[in-house]
Amino acid sequence: MAALLRKWFLAREIDPAPSLIKAVIAATATDLGAALGGDYRPSYKQGWGRANLERATDPAVARFYVNENGLLAVTAGVERTWTRTIDNPGKDTYLVLAWSDPASEITAGHPLVVNDLSFRVDLVGGNRVWWGNNFRENVVGIDDGYSHAYTSTQAALSDMINNVEAIFIPAGTFPAGSKIKIRVKGVGVPKGPQKFSVYGYNVKLGS
Repeated sequence: MAALLRKWFLAREIDPAPSLIKAVIAATATDLGAALGGDYRPSYKQGWGRANLERATDPAVARFYVNENGLLAVTAGVERTWTRTIDNPGKDTYLVLAWSDPASEITAGHPLVVNDLSFRVDLVGGNRVWWGNNFRENVVGIDDGYSHAYTSTQAALSDMINNVEAIFIPAGTFPAGSKIKIRVKGVGVPKGPQKFSVYGYNVKLGS
């Protein structure tokens, strides 16, 4: 599947980094939670779900992506942003940030990731914010596979142990024509600058 996705991107004159392929597969996987007794993704039983090549390459769905680019690489405190439009308010929206973390030192107590990035999506003109890997299951105890919506003044859980951060937003959340602001920020980047990839499903490529 990774080879076919690479071919799909190459046909569109994009040479995809491994982190972009990883982000696509995680974002477009099929959630098997209903078949697992309500244990929705992400979970130790299914990871990010069952890989779904048909969804990943569906020509009827809008997709936004940022391929690894040295000019966009971040250091601590540096943020990159994109304002984009939700394509179909009747569909789920999936966004994933991924990066290839530098090799960690082989020492006792070394950090689980070397470079820590944060991932955030804001509803433009509204007061709703979603943070990477802040799922309802972990925030309010509702295991449905979707991200928790915060207000702009609420503190979110900080993910400092993964180099994949996802935001899954259910259909019906956005009115037609809604815009979102996608934000990637360097938090702790001792071995930087850090390149990254972002993939958005049901998000228009242009503004």
